Amino acid sequence: MAARLGGALVYAGAGLLLLVVLAVATAGPVYAVLGCLVAAGLTGIVVLGAERAAVVTMILAFATAPMYRGLEGLSGGVGTPTDFFLVMSVMLLLSTSPAW
Repeated sequence: MAARLGGALVYAGAGLLLLVVLAVATAGPVYAVLGCLVAAGLTGIVVLGAERAAVVTMILAFATAPMYRGLEGLSGGVGTPTDFFLVMSVMLLLSTSPAW
């Protein structure tokens, strides 16, 4: 019974994610690409698990590090992809640590 409920929740979550991405995509092509990236990231977390997804985001942070200087001026000094990926990896790793 629990497996059926878990499967139903997965399908409901996937359907909700699809509806959200479709709603965001109507705002323009930039939002459509961002919505697809968010959907791919959430799918990666579900498929890989939080710990492995954190390792992947840490690798992406190091891969985007050489761009840091060029993108800092474009973002107004707010943040770069490196910052984003580092924060995401720390958040994912904190969610996998045992309660203190």
